[in-house]
Amino acid sequence: MKILLTTMHLYFRHKYTISLPLKPFPHPFPSLAKQSRLPMNTCSKFVQSKYLKKEKMLKYSIIIILTCLLKAGYSVPASTDMISEDTLHDILPLVNGKVSYIRTVDCGTVTLAELFRRARIWMLQSGPEDKILVADKETGDLVSHKTVVITIPRSENNAGGIYSVSYTLVIECANRKYRSSLNHMELLQNGTLIPIESFNLKSEQETKDFYKALDKKLAIVLSDLEQNTKNYTPF
Repeated sequence: MKILLTTMHLYFRHKYTISLPLKPFPHPFPSLAKQSRLPMNTCSKFVQSKYLKKEKMLKYSIIIILTCLLKAGYSVPASTDMISEDTLHDILPLVNGKVSYIRTVDCGTVTLAELFRRARIWMLQSGPEDKILVADKETGDLVSHKTVVITIPRSENNAGGIYSVSYTLVIECANRKYRSSLNHMELLQNGTLIPIESFNLKSEQETKDFYKALDKKLAIVLSDLEQNTKNYTPF
């Protein structure tokens, strides 16, 4: 691949830089041209012929390299890293290397005070045992420490189990919209809190099944919040 890119770089650099002076230009020594009885644009013809040959050779080189790569079945090796630039196991979203869900919802003409009231009611109803850390009606900020339980059924390829994941929910209310974020996720295992980014089960498939179940649970949390704030039904 490096050879191909280098060849293409040289070709386009040649095409758009070296080929610029191919237009006819005066002989550098007009007096000599007259004495030798050569046409005044003989120099430009010589340069043109020279660089056209180089351009042709570069084209053939690119064709030969591409043909060899296709015959060899060239392919880019897949990455084995568990944490990619924007997802964990290609499932959970990452922000700066940490699992984080962020969603901004437009709620039409609803005021900050009304959105804060709706979000606070939902927070109390969705988890009465959850701890509310911040509830500032002036700024419209709500912060809660919540827990979600993940149940993985036992199967031939998965030992199954019940897992408890804690996370921080932040709701920032403004006029006509709010932003919710789920972050700081940790799994409680044998009395120890493990960052969700470092948690792995016995096999990669079991770990992916766990992350898929967690992703589904958190998506339900965000959808339920939107349903009870943007689509709130007054009485």
